[in-house]
Amino acid sequence: MQDLHGDARGLVCTVPAAAGPEIASINAPPGVEWGTCLSLQVGDIRTLMLIDTSGLWIQYGRPSGWTDWIHIATATPPQEYDLPLAEGWTSQISGSCRYAKSQENIVFVTFKVVHDEATPASTDTMIATLPEGFWPSALVHSVCIRSDFVSSGIAVFCTETGGIWIRSSQEIPSGAGVAGEIIFVAAS
Repeated sequence: MQDLHGDARGLVCTVPAAAGPEIASINAPPGVEWGTCLSLQVGDIRTLMLIDTSGLWIQYGRPSGWTDWIHIATATPPQEYDLPLAEGWTSQISGSCRYAKSQENIVFVTFKVVHDEATPASTDTMIATLPEGFWPSALVHSVCIRSDFVSSGIAVFCTETGGIWIRSSQEIPSGAGVAGEIIFVAAS
């Protein structure tokens, strides 16, 4: 028997029990008979990626045990939500400030905002706050895609408590637009 959780390493062919008990695969996804399994390990986390005729399957092994197999071909598109913007910021285009979390726990945040107060915003300013469950486990940085007021020196970051901030090399004038995105794994 070939145990995908045990001794299988590298590229392994999964085979059904009909091929003989001495080579049949165990711990394969339900209904999978033939396929190729890639086993990767970094530290104490092991990842199995299995490809069969129905698509890609992924499973993670941690010291606490194995996750269920995830069939990527039937992955559910994540629910998108309007990003709750901070005071002084509005959406540049309706529906352009969104966030979502995939079934793999990956958070996607996109925004196109305009500073709508008469007073310039400081070089470090919070533009939105994500709800709990969408927060990273540590500070995450990214680069802004576009700004109306400075050609370089704009960054976006998300704090461990869900604050989405932009950092600029200069104050952000009234009416200035900023667009960006940030992607990270949620803490929970």
